[in-house]
Amino acid sequence: MNLATRHVSIKDFEQNPNRYLLSNQPIQVEENGEIIGVYYPKKRKSKEELDKLITRFEQATEALLEDSGLTREELADLLDLKKPFPYEADC
Repeated sequence: MNLATRHVSIKDFEQNPNRYLLSNQPIQVEENGEIIGVYYPKKRKSKEELDKLITRFEQATEALLEDSGLTREELADLLDLKKPFPYEADC
């Protein structure tokens, strides 16, 4: 889908950033009729795509827990970047 570019004043853009930044529509920001910036939003995944990714993540996590014998709490502990990794690498 090709969306038309929306033209907004710098004042409106500054006062209502979420209105524009959370949109899928490209934005041309203008001051006194002159374009001073253009915002092209990153393509966002649809809810269906996100649901599929979450399901794949949950399946991978379950497989990891089953294969490793770890509990969810133990896995969460290993992934906590604030804590030192408890295992030495075999070099």
